[in-house]
Amino acid sequence: MLNYVLTFNLKGIILYTDPRARGGGEWRFRMSKSARIKSNKKTKEGSKKKMRKAVINSNRCDKSPFCPVKRVCPVNAVTQKVSLFGSSVPVIDEEKCISCGKCVTVCPMRAVSMA
Repeated sequence: MLNYVLTFNLKGIILYTDPRARGGGEWRFRMSKSARIKSNKKTKEGSKKKMRKAVINSNRCDKSPFCPVKRVCPVNAVTQKVSLFGSSVPVIDEEKCISCGKCVTVCPMRAVSMA
């Protein structure tokens, strides 16, 4: 008989592991049926709404040529023209943006927001 350690949280997710495995085992999770139904409802409702995209406030941006927002974007949606005399405000391509929010957390000037 297998012995598993089960833990339930408030969202109906069950965490389990085999305590006999090396290092205490690897934690895995399984959602209860009611939690799966709730999450499916949320995704169906969310798909009807317009997806929020990242927007840069040009007044707050410091126009740094080493912009961390440009480097952290996983789909290269942020571009910036850099010249010998300075650089311009980064521009976000709304077609490429996947609304991951990494740019919002990384911007030191807090010039990026989701709108």
